[in-house]
Amino acid sequence: MFHSKERFHKITEEQAGAFTFGFHIILRDGMADFVWVVRENGELLLGEPWSIYSRRLIDVNYRIKKPVFGTYEDLEDILKTAGKGE
Repeated sequence: MFHSKERFHKITEEQAGAFTFGFHIILRDGMADFVWVVRENGELLLGEPWSIYSRRLIDVNYRIKKPVFGTYEDLEDILKTAGKGE
């Protein structure tokens, strides 16, 4: 589902008790950005792109670059890789 106001694709949501876990994709200017979203009883706890987590969990200077695509085939490869957790 595409949210035009916030310009992201809502891919999935899973409910586990009071928690909802979501995954969103932002496609802009030939780059893909992946976002994890966590809510507790509807209240947003976490909603950041993957690039932020590397700085918080690994090192403040560690950067995960956004994948760049030029064709639909490139984008398909990016999405397959992200789905596998590679």
